[in-house]
Amino acid sequence: MTGNPGIEKVDFELWSLAVSAINGCGMCLDSHEKVVCKAGLTTEQVQTALRIAAVVNAAARKYKPMRLFSANLKIYKKTAAHDAAVFDFLNSA
Repeated sequence: MTGNPGIEKVDFELWSLAVSAINGCGMCLDSHEKVVCKAGLTTEQVQTALRIAAVVNAAARKYKPMRLFSANLKIYKKTAAHDAAVFDFLNSA
C-alpha cells in the first residue's frame, strides 16, 4: 500500500482482501492475507470478512445498483461509530 488511505493499515488490507476475493485474484488474496495475519487477525476473522464480502457481492448482483447505492449511502452517512462497530464485530469473531 502506498500513501495514507485515512484508515488503519489492517482495516485497509482487510477490505482489500475482501475485494480481491470478489474479483477472484489469487495473488492479491495471498498478499493481503499475509498482511492481515501478520497484523494479528485470526483465520476466523479473515474468513468472516470474506463471508461478509460474498453476501454483499451477492446482494449487489441481485438488486438494482441504484437501490443498493441509496441504501449504502444512508448507512455511510452515520457516524464513525458504525465503522467502529463493524471493526469490533470482525475482531470479536
